[in-house]
Amino acid sequence: MRFRAAVLHLVLVGLGIGLALGLTEVVLVTADVEALPDSGRPWEIPSDRYGWSYRPGATFTYNGRYERFRSRSTINAQGLRERDYAYDKPDGVVRILILGDSLTASLEVPLRQTWHELLETQLSSMPGGRPVEVIAAGIQGWSTDQEYLYYLHEGVRYLPDLVLLQFYPNDVYGDGLKVQQIGRLSAAPKKPFFLVRDGRLVQIPAVAPGGTEPQPGRVDPPPVRRQLRPFARSRSYLYGHLRTYRLASRVKRVRSGGAGPVDPFCYD
Repeated sequence: MRFRAAVLHLVLVGLGIGLALGLTEVVLVTADVEALPDSGRPWEIPSDRYGWSYRPGATFTYNGRYERFRSRSTINAQGLRERDYAYDKPDGVVRILILGDSLTASLEVPLRQTWHELLETQLSSMPGGRPVEVIAAGIQGWSTDQEYLYYLHEGVRYLPDLVLLQFYPNDVYGDGLKVQQIGRLSAAPKKPFFLVRDGRLVQIPAVAPGGTEPQPGRVDPPPVRRQLRPFARSRSYLYGHLRTYRLASRVKRVRSGGAGPVDPFCYD
């Protein structure tokens, strides 16, 4: 009898919890209450050429999810977190182009405090030196392959006298096809990759018609398995379908001070 009573008690408790969660979900949907996203990126847009890029003209306040920084930023007309620079280089100016990722974009601090702006100021103030322009072409999450494509299609138009490549160890990982196995990137815009074939770089996928560099032909990448563990699949389903779960997850994350990246490299 005690066992049956305990089972009945658990069933009633489970039904009560389920009913409460169901009513909460109905209220949230009816009132159109939604948890704020952890790190929305209204300044980021998909790109057929690079996988993703920045939205020209976007103005926003960057809230670092992991870094705890907050700064106001603007994307210029050319899609860079930079001041506006004309493609034509002024006479007598030394122009430096920096290719990089989030370390170059430096959304965490005001533009005037970024390392490339400080570099431009210091180089331009050297006694007897020439005026210097440092153009930072940095996009969060980009790796060397995307930076290479950017230089071919866009960076070269600035007629730089010097090109600097900002490199971080995660670029080695980001350049490889294994990046597709990262769960939280499986739904992200597909980034370009390169393979070495007969001593030449072959892009995957091939550049769309009208591209500027040679098109060696499409090479299909090796199949990559993207399997989530059962619990991960369940959490993903609940997060995508239940506002109650999303709200609870957000509250838990805020109370715990935020969660750090779980991947072997920081792709943000």
